[in-house]
Amino acid sequence: MTMSAIRLREFWRSIAALPEDRATWDRWVSVLGDEIEAAKHFLTKKGTAHAVRLQDETGLETRYRVVAHGKTDLVGINDETGERIALTFEAAQMHAVDWGRVVAAFREGLQLSGPHRAIPDLLRTWEVGRCALTDERSVLVYLVGTPRDRMAGTLDRLAETGIQDAVVLVGDTAAVNAEAIARMRARKVLVAGLADTIACDDRRRLVGVAGPESVFGDLRAMLGLAPLERPPYQMIHTGKRCDIVFRAQDIAVDYSVGISAIAQLLGNPNEPRSAAAIQAMTNRVDPRLLAGSKGAKNDRQTRDEVRARITRLSESMQRYGAEHIEYDRWEEELDRLLPMAKDGDGFGGADVQMTTEAAAGRAVGGAITRAIKAIRKTGPAGEALAAHLEDTIKDRTGQHPCYRPSGAAPAWVIAM
Repeated sequence: MTMSAIRLREFWRSIAALPEDRATWDRWVSVLGDEIEAAKHFLTKKGTAHAVRLQDETGLETRYRVVAHGKTDLVGINDETGERIALTFEAAQMHAVDWGRVVAAFREGLQLSGPHRAIPDLLRTWEVGRCALTDERSVLVYLVGTPRDRMAGTLDRLAETGIQDAVVLVGDTAAVNAEAIARMRARKVLVAGLADTIACDDRRRLVGVAGPESVFGDLRAMLGLAPLERPPYQMIHTGKRCDIVFRAQDIAVDYSVGISAIAQLLGNPNEPRSAAAIQAMTNRVDPRLLAGSKGAKNDRQTRDEVRARITRLSESMQRYGAEHIEYDRWEEELDRLLPMAKDGDGFGGADVQMTTEAAAGRAVGGAITRAIKAIRKTGPAGEALAAHLEDTIKDRTGQHPCYRPSGAAPAWVIAM
């Protein structure tokens, strides 16, 4: 899927060069240059520096010892000359790489599955997940962020864990000697440099340099395998968006418009689906909570479930903060639930008295209609898909809607 992506070459190389990945903000800016805007999401504040180095117009660096005289008063002192200058907290604030964000961005961008973990006793080394290459084969992906002078030793110790058939991502392959790379290759392990193979897209995901759709192909090529053809029909939930490919054309739409209901139908062509089941799965609620409902406005149980879930989400977000790996998902779910609570709705999603089945049909039909309208507004490819959906989704507001193409059903790849 084509989208803007920036290679963070200097960011990955600096990880191997900067001691403990820690420097003042001004130092990060000078090292990363134009990459700073894309890379700053992966940095976190780590207190005020004890000393800073500032350049004059000629490029000469002078070292100043940082002295704090108050909460907002920082002074730099040159111990050789006695010169004193005023400093800003931005200039003296230390920033370090936030590896939690980096790992999360890899898992989302490379669409990795399975658990992730830090490798015991190895500095800044993670097993970040498993990448599917074919229906039968997948490879483990590792991330090694150790400094340049410790990289070869870290790879050797990683090999001692029994690693094989894997991809190891390092900041820059120039930081790894040829002998270490050869030893890993003997174990069917590819060592790939992040500076050359990975970019940051406009959603802060770490992806293959040509975008997220190229990642599987990139890794296959690294392992000497033939590239896989991209499916011409697919629907993938990524954060707050849904990326759609229809007849090999790209479409992006807001996930919250009701796209989940359509995805469930497309994934089961020519099979009438229970509107109540679609509704329950869309709202991530046990279908039994909707049983016997007379409509969400009069369903105290599901209204209470909505409010309780909002409370739990808010508490988790406040307790763990935006740096938690699940924070974006919590925020997305909260954005979906808050309007429901404001309108007095429960998970049933309807605002009139009616039976459970009729309420579900009305709610699902409304979601499908909203999704089609949103898709149509995305451009020519969206207009074509909207026309296809209007023609093929039958009994849209009934109790058993169905996706019924006139000919052979497209082989939709659904990842929601």
